[in-house]
Amino acid sequence: MDRHDTGSATERWPRSLAIAATLLVVAVVGFVVVPDRLLAFLSTRTAARTRDALVVLYAVVFFIAISWLFVRVQRGGAE
Repeated sequence: MDRHDTGSATERWPRSLAIAATLLVVAVVGFVVVPDRLLAFLSTRTAARTRDALVVLYAVVFFIAISWLFVRVQRGGAE
C-alpha cells in the first residue's frame, strides 16, 4: 500500500471538503471583511497615505500567513 494512501477516496472527501470550506471562509474574511472594517475604522483616524499603507501591509502579511497555512494543510494531507 502506498504510504500516502490514508484510506479510500470516500473516507477522505468529507475531511477535504471541510478543510477547503474553512480555507475559503478564512480567505474571504481575511481579504474582504477585515480590510473593509480596517478602512472604515482608519478613515476617520488617520491620513489617507497612512491608512492605505496600513491596509496594504495587512494584506501582505495576511497573504503570507494564508499561504503558509495552505502549505501546512497540503503537507498534513500527505502524511
